[in-house]
Amino acid sequence: MATQVGKEFEESKLFDKVIFTVVSNPPNVEKIRSDIAKHLVSQPENAKNLEDAESLKMECQDTINLEVLSEEDALNLFLLHAGVSVDSSSTNMRNIASNIVKECGKLPVAIVPVAKTLKYESLKDWEAALIRLQNFDPTLHAITEDFIEAYKSLKLSYDNLKNEKVKELFLLCSLFPEDFDLPIEDFGRIAIGLGLCGNADNYYIARSQVPEIAHKLIDSSLLLMVDEDQRVKMHDLVREVAQWIGKEEIQKLEFLWVEINAKDSMELPNELFKDLIRLRVLVLIADARDKIILSLPLSFHSLRNIRSLILERWELGDISIMGSLQSLETLELTFCSITKLPNEIQALEKLRLLGLKYCKIERDNPFQVIEGIPKLEELYQIIPSLYDGKKYLFDEDASSVLRCFSPGKLIKIFSEATVKALATRAEILGLEEYHKTWWTNVIPDIVPMENEGMIRLCLIGCSEIECVIHTKNLQSGVPIFSKLVQLVLDGMDVKELCCGPLPTDFLKQLEELWLDKCIIENI
Repeated sequence: MATQVGKEFEESKLFDKVIFTVVSNPPNVEKIRSDIAKHLVSQPENAKNLEDAESLKMECQDTINLEVLSEEDALNLFLLHAGVSVDSSSTNMRNIASNIVKECGKLPVAIVPVAKTLKYESLKDWEAALIRLQNFDPTLHAITEDFIEAYKSLKLSYDNLKNEKVKELFLLCSLFPEDFDLPIEDFGRIAIGLGLCGNADNYYIARSQVPEIAHKLIDSSLLLMVDEDQRVKMHDLVREVAQWIGKEEIQKLEFLWVEINAKDSMELPNELFKDLIRLRVLVLIADARDKIILSLPLSFHSLRNIRSLILERWELGDISIMGSLQSLETLELTFCSITKLPNEIQALEKLRLLGLKYCKIERDNPFQVIEGIPKLEELYQIIPSLYDGKKYLFDEDASSVLRCFSPGKLIKIFSEATVKALATRAEILGLEEYHKTWWTNVIPDIVPMENEGMIRLCLIGCSEIECVIHTKNLQSGVPIFSKLVQLVLDGMDVKELCCGPLPTDFLKQLEELWLDKCIIENI
């Protein structure tokens, strides 16, 4: 409702800028100032600009007081989200709806989810919902008096969710800090670790289920979409109800998120993880500017069911103990320091996603280990402060695409053998201004014929590539690029796409061919 009002203000042009922020109870003044500052300061040149903006004191001539919804407004709000026209609603329907909104305490945050769960349902279902709200017994749930209307209404909405995965995702959202903006991309990795996406063999398929589940919660108004960057959050009152529900329904700890504020080092007790054998997702974040020294305790071996391990801002040193986490599917280290990427990581037969963002690896070539991880599907690495001060990204846009590898100018740092090893399993391959190699084609010089899964190929300014595939010395009848849907050639001097006989099913599924500034003699 508030979002709609904001849109109407924007369209009215009455104000130069309209800013939307969620106000928690009690209000988080610093967060409100920060949200306002981020919109007032476009592309801040430095942190001081943002700090100055946060310090602004805004004085308004008129003060607008927001009051509790009137009975008529509450009723109209309910009918609107229940998909019923006010004019076409029957007297009986309006009476039932009026009693429902009274049971909801005329709170919009409670009315809207209940209305949406009853959308397109019969009048008997409306009556059943009303009876349930009227007969709610707070003593069975140890609910305080001022919390009854919100709890029983949102509990009804929760119970009416027909998908158990959606219910579990709803409870999971409540475990994050209040007013926390959560990217769906990151949320997906945690959900996979908790097994909310089933046991799909393909990481991409498993993760693709998360946005669909999340949007069911958004559509029911139990979850809020923050912005177009695909971030979500939970209203503080909804979060509190979800936590109450979670206390009743979740008996065993499977997800642990800890943010630790320490100065120089952090020593975890050796027995810390001994009894957490059911833990499936562990997130440890050091709330500090500099890395904190952390030694992983021996009881780390006890995490036999851990599927997602996310560590941020730690100086870890030796991490070979992670090789014992045989159920691990996702390992993400961000702003961490490690002695080396140990060979023990290759023993993780279920590891499908590895993230090494802004990590300092003191010695040895990590790619000699990475190429030996048997089922690795996704690699996310950002290498900070290399020779020319640039950052090199393997996955440039962090898109949700399986096995994406775009090496850019990494030939300066990594050998051709390493690049070929990574490209071998790629579904998306991007080569930009790749020079000083012996490669004159993509297949077979870079990618072997055995790679039948490539779906996108992008070549930009690779002057030494003469043709995309060279088949003169290859076995006939072998399918090549049979699943490729997009081919982009930009600034290329290739003579022809295929040098030699056309292979079986060549470009059979091609949907997009992009040629720009190319000199091609024969297609």
